[in-house]
Amino acid sequence: METGTQVYAYWSCGEGLVVSVHLDTGEVPGDLISPDGTIPIRITANGECVFSAD
Repeated sequence: METGTQVYAYWSCGEGLVVSVHLDTGEVPGDLISPDGTIPIRITANGECVFSAD
């Protein structure tokens, strides 16, 4: 299932880079959630992976 997504990224003093994701459905699709309840994330800058969490 495809859904519309809005992603906001901003720098917050004391927190660093904050990425906020808002899905049109309001719910994270089950196939994106890992067995431990987390969502894998990869952040790239200029095509290079700078952060990855599985």
